[in-house]
Amino acid sequence: MVAFRTFVWVFGVLMASMLMTSISFASPTTRLLGYRMWNAKDCKALVRKQDMYCTSGDCKAILRNQAMYCDTSDCKAVIRNQDMYCKTGDCKAVIRNQAMYCTSGDCKALIRNQAMYCETKPCKALIRNQDMYCR
Repeated sequence: MVAFRTFVWVFGVLMASMLMTSISFASPTTRLLGYRMWNAKDCKALVRKQDMYCTSGDCKAILRNQAMYCDTSDCKAVIRNQDMYCKTGDCKAVIRNQAMYCTSGDCKALIRNQAMYCETKPCKALIRNQDMYCR
C-alpha cells in the first residue's frame, strides 16, 4: 500500500511540474516571431500554423522552417539561429532571447510573453494564440 501511495504522489508531482512548465514559458516559435511586426493575414497564418494564409515569404519560411522562403535577412538569421545575419536589434534580441536588444514593444512582448508590451494587435494575437485579435 505504501508503494502505491508513493507512486501516486510521484506521478502527481511529475504531472504538476509538466503542467507548470508548459504554462509558464512561451513556445520557442512565439518568441522567435518578435523580430518583426506582422500584418493581419500573416498573423492569422502564424496563429493557425497554416501557410496558405501567408502574404509574406517570412511567414511561409517560419511556418515551414526553411530559410529559402525568407524575404529578409532577419528571417534567415532567426531560422538559422545565427545573429551574424541580423540587420535589426529585434532580430538579435530574439536569437539571444534578451529583451534589452529590442527596439520595438512587440519584440519585448513576444520575448517576455506579456501582451502589455505589445504595440500592435497581431502581437497580442500571437501571445494569446487567438486569431480574432489579428484584425
